[in-house]
Amino acid sequence: MKKIISFFALTLLMGGFAASSHAQGNVGSSADTVFHSGGRLWMQMFADYDYVLSSDTAGRATGTVPKGGTYYTPIDPKNANGQFGIWQKYYQAFDLRRFYLGYDYNMSKDVSAQLLLSHENGTLTYTTVVTGETATYDSVKKTVTLKPTTTTVPTTSSGDIALDANRTFFLKNANVQFKGWIPMASVIFGQQGTAAFGTAEGIWGYRSIEKTIADMRGNIQSNDLGIQIKGSLDNAKLYGYSVMLSNGNGAKQENDKFKKLMLDVNGMFLDKHIAVDVYYDMMGTTDTSTNTTLQATIGYTSDVVSVGAEYLMQTLGHRSTITVGNDATPSGLSVFARATLLSKQLMVFARYDMYDPDSKASGTTISQGANWKESFITAGLDWQPDMTVNAHVIPNIWIDNYTDKSSTALARQGVTVGRVTFAYKF
Repeated sequence: MKKIISFFALTLLMGGFAASSHAQGNVGSSADTVFHSGGRLWMQMFADYDYVLSSDTAGRATGTVPKGGTYYTPIDPKNANGQFGIWQKYYQAFDLRRFYLGYDYNMSKDVSAQLLLSHENGTLTYTTVVTGETATYDSVKKTVTLKPTTTTVPTTSSGDIALDANRTFFLKNANVQFKGWIPMASVIFGQQGTAAFGTAEGIWGYRSIEKTIADMRGNIQSNDLGIQIKGSLDNAKLYGYSVMLSNGNGAKQENDKFKKLMLDVNGMFLDKHIAVDVYYDMMGTTDTSTNTTLQATIGYTSDVVSVGAEYLMQTLGHRSTITVGNDATPSGLSVFARATLLSKQLMVFARYDMYDPDSKASGTTISQGANWKESFITAGLDWQPDMTVNAHVIPNIWIDNYTDKSSTALARQGVTVGRVTFAYKF
């Protein structure tokens, strides 16, 4: 970790020195004709005070959490009152959901680079291990009994938490971008953001509260390692496109031979008030199976009100938990809106999602996360105390509920969290 921070600091110093030297070498040159290299350091943070009002204390989530889960998925649902029973009812905490530290550097008019370190939280999984033995002497029987002594220790982490419970960074973006190779487009190589969520996140406007539906449920990666061509179809930049070939493994190291192809087209209409985006991807998972995703977003934005909808349909080749060899078909619909109450000071927002981890799964017995349709609701107020800076205080409610699709009608309590979110970016 220290090596990463040292490398980042060195990069900033070298970038600043290079920019300074270049500027000094062009004293007296025309600002209209001479390019000055330089960079921008930026930060972003989402933090909360959480109070869990309800959670799955019955233990229905054990072994049956849908792929992707949610941020408040119980880690140990049967250990309601014990240590490490995180996200149980009445659990409360100050939490840091995201911290970005980024640096964008323009080397020339046509070449730029990006570095982004990210902390996006996580949780530890604990187990009991034997640490030694305790001897007990029986003075009547004249015997000694040895009993093991145990302790609870972390074994794995689901995110950016080290095994000593300290927060860590990972490499979110590291890429270089070239302009001029293709008219009105950039060629980007490296770890980078995908085109999957840009339009939806722009209309929704509250990534600080929750990811968009496909990102939240883990159906699509927000970033990946590969090569992307991203550009416009017209000089006014009203219509855009993206083509990307990548590992399909997010920020993690590649572990198979298959690659993901991502295609995206988008457009702005009615004086940029209407936004439309269509995204498609495909990736082999074995020599005989393929995953595909289709996502469509439409929305209206203005200074006063914004409304939008996002539809997701995915096919996971040979991944059915009901019939061996069949496909699984996650699907979802998200609708959201936000409005201005006081210009640059107070906003209100709300969102409702419907999500099915496998729309083909039905019948008397369903297992491994396909039992329940999920509905998600969030709403809140966004207060900006100082209109001159991008810092927000956002009281909000976060609710994820479950409906059993099978005839067994298993009860599974939803997760309800009251929060005050603090967000800033500069």
